[in-house]
Amino acid sequence: MPYLIDTVIPAARMAERDAVRPDHLAYLEANIAVLLAAGAKLKEDGSVGEGSFYLVDVESQGEAERFIAGDPYAKAGLITAMTLTRVRTGFFDRARTKPAASRH
Repeated sequence: MPYLIDTVIPAARMAERDAVRPDHLAYLEANIAVLLAAGAKLKEDGSVGEGSFYLVDVESQGEAERFIAGDPYAKAGLITAMTLTRVRTGFFDRARTKPAASRH
């Protein structure tokens, strides 16, 4: 079951973020097997906002926590807040997905 990870990196730390970004992108490439989607959160004008989101296909909250803990942004102490939510993808990549077994 996928997990949505929403992180915050304060605007005041963007220079540090930019310095770590190549390692962050390499980490995502190395873990592409679990990434359904990921990217920077943007302001309305298209400029980089404060943080990133990740949609990861892992089996447990612990695995999602380990994934984000291994991200170079987290290792550098840049992530100041995070929410981690288990989700169901009813629609994905412009298509409706096959429903999982019903759970209340």
